[in-house]
Amino acid sequence: GWDNTKGQTIFQQKYTANNKINATIEANDGLANAVVTVLKQKGVGPNKIPTVGQDATLQGIENVLQGYQCGSVYKAVYLEAQAAVALATILRAGLEPPSALVNGTTAPASGKPGNTQPAVLLTPLWVDKSKVASTVIKDNFVDKSALCQAVTQKVCTDNGIT
Repeated sequence: GWDNTKGQTIFQQKYTANNKINATIEANDGLANAVVTVLKQKGVGPNKIPTVGQDATLQGIENVLQGYQCGSVYKAVYLEAQAAVALATILRAGLEPPSALVNGTTAPASGKPGNTQPAVLLTPLWVDKSKVASTVIKDNFVDKSALCQAVTQKVCTDNGIT
């Protein structure tokens, strides 16, 4: 699993052994925050080592606005829910889902036999400083008041979050 504490320990060891790291890519914002924590402890300031995550969590977006994380991959939960409900309703009625909804396929896991399966593929969004207001704040995915309290109102205002 993705263990933030373990990830922080591993990154701490790797960074201590060789601090010539020029970028990091994490599977989620929790692991990205573990990296950011180590970098802060080592005195590395914002905008020095590009770090990315996924899930657009409050902490991840804080790190984005503070310059410790370049961005976060955001998957709009309401779009996932809409697609799931539409698909379930269509299948429950015994109908064939339209190609406008089922718009792709998934492949089996590497090394495992099996056929591809029809899938509803949605487009994730990259959220950097310039897109926080128009995505996660607009969608009410990240609470604006909690975010602006964590990073200061000035940082929010400077990034179009009002």
